[in-house]
Amino acid sequence: MSDAAPDQEPKPQPKRSGGPPRPPKKTARGLEDDSPERGDRTLELVKATVEAGRVMQLLEAFRQSPLAALNRLERSLDECIVEFSKLLGHLGPEDHQIAMRYLREFRDYRRRHPRLETGDRELRTQAKKVLDEIK
Repeated sequence: MSDAAPDQEPKPQPKRSGGPPRPPKKTARGLEDDSPERGDRTLELVKATVEAGRVMQLLEAFRQSPLAALNRLERSLDECIVEFSKLLGHLGPEDHQIAMRYLREFRDYRRRHPRLETGDRELRTQAKKVLDEIK
């Protein structure tokens, strides 16, 4: 052994002062069983909460008046149609085909069950225009 080279021990890193804490280290814990990440679970919780609230509102509306519940559902469908049409220009080819398939299904539903002239006229008109343009 040579005494010419001193032992090279790593120098301790200085502690950070101030600023935000470092993000936690990613580990493989929980991934081996395909467990969703925390963010995915939070998103799923938000979606489930929104959907449960919507269903409860519809049930309340249905108990008050089936026609009121039908109008709420028709409005929701109008909103979906308009939202799908806005997304079309931003989707890749495969997702575009999926969106178009749903828009055709919405169009076919509206042909079988014409929309009542109730609710938000502007939204109804936008949705009708989108469905009329589908081939």
